[in-house]
Amino acid sequence: WALVDGGRLERCRQALRDASAKLPAGVLHGDPYPDNLLHSMATGISTFVDWEDVGRGPLVFDVASAAVGACFLHDSVVDSVRLASSTPQRAALKVE
Repeated sequence: WALVDGGRLERCRQALRDASAKLPAGVLHGDPYPDNLLHSMATGISTFVDWEDVGRGPLVFDVASAAVGACFLHDSVVDSVRLASSTPQRAALKVE
């Protein structure tokens, strides 16, 4: 409840809105995981499939989602080595 008291939650929300407004936006796949990527060995061309979650938003969303998705092995088993190497050391967004 510490976030709710004193309007801190709303300040956090506003800080996230302000930060995301500065990011480049565009069309998002929405589900950019390895299972949704097809690659042709014959042509060398790769493409995404399964566009049911397509939308518009900060392009970094798909980049971050793909990075997190790459940290999983089969059957949603987490690859702890990959996950540990992709975790940021500190948050870039400061809320006072």
